[in-house]
Amino acid sequence: IEMGATDYLPKPFNPALLAARLNASLAAKRLRDLELEYLEQVDRVTGAAQAVEAASFDPKSLAPVAAREDALGQLARVFQRMAREVYLREQRLKQQLRQLQVDVEEMRLAVVEPLSAYVPMDRRQALVRGDVLPHRTTGTALFADISGFTPLTASLAQGLGLQRGAEELTRLLNQVYGALIAEVHRYRGSVIGFSGDAISCWLDDDPSIGLRGEPVGPAADSSLRAVACGLAMQRAMTPLASVQTPTGDAFSLAIKIAVVSGPVRRFLAGDPQIQNIEVIAGRTLDDLALAEQQARPGEVIVQASIVEGAGPTIGVSEWRTDKAMGHRYAVIAGLGEAVPDLPWPELPPDSLSEEQCRPWLLPAVYHRMCSGMKQFLAELRPAVALFLRFSGIDYDEDE
Repeated sequence: IEMGATDYLPKPFNPALLAARLNASLAAKRLRDLELEYLEQVDRVTGAAQAVEAASFDPKSLAPVAAREDALGQLARVFQRMAREVYLREQRLKQQLRQLQVDVEEMRLAVVEPLSAYVPMDRRQALVRGDVLPHRTTGTALFADISGFTPLTASLAQGLGLQRGAEELTRLLNQVYGALIAEVHRYRGSVIGFSGDAISCWLDDDPSIGLRGEPVGPAADSSLRAVACGLAMQRAMTPLASVQTPTGDAFSLAIKIAVVSGPVRRFLAGDPQIQNIEVIAGRTLDDLALAEQQARPGEVIVQASIVEGAGPTIGVSEWRTDKAMGHRYAVIAGLGEAVPDLPWPELPPDSLSEEQCRPWLLPAVYHRMCSGMKQFLAELRPAVALFLRFSGIDYDEDE
């Protein structure tokens, strides 16, 4: 007994007495096992409390205890729920802190953003040089359409209100557009116009401006630059594809890109006292509209003539045909050789005067920009959209 035996019987033993002693010993063993298990699970709860303090708590660690039907199980379930709420609250606070840091930085940048940011880059360069952009030119048009902003807009308006929702939406738009426009400028392109959550871009065939007149390898071809730019824009969207709003909702964003080459007519429409509007028009833009209809989110789609002219330089994953017009388009898989960057020459922030930039901004926008109130430009409100389409104009042949 002193050495640890539970019980003993002398010989000769009584079988009935032996069975009784064995059953009593097994019952005591079961009670002891239950006691040890209980103490072990109490230790789990204690350890979970320490893990919460150390910000390393894993709710799954209490699953065996929470499965109990006694008071200890109830305690574990309450603890799990409270710890999860604390964790979620901390995550929300961290997200809000990150958001505040982003907002402060964007407000700082908004103060110093020049008015020239509202002027297309090629127009900006021409104004600085004192040049006039030609009314007819050849090059490559790129259309990029972002999907996912419509449900995001509704969620922000409902969750944050019209004013705060508009500010948050503008912040997200600026973040996405900033990344995309940076790639357009890196390949010497210009954003000609914004249409909802899409941008129309132009890459001219003459990339030699500011480079002493000599072309630069494959970058001299505007279509190759546009394809490389489209692929770079898709890569730039990767870290922006998943958006979590301050209300905790998650949304997915994606972009589809269409690229076509050809001649265009270029116009400045509008009244300079109200706003200049950059316009490119012609059959090339009609082809761009058809190509865009063939593209899907996450793709770069290119007209067949660009791929045929580039040979093996452009990798194709799939061909598609517009049934109405019979035009063929290629879904781009990648480039066989790198197309070098061809960024625009750097312009000082004050390279254009306020008077030169003013015609490209609406008067109300210009006033708020000059008054340091750029952050108050955004608002969401009910509106009626009126779309006008003009037909019968021959942009290519009618002087």
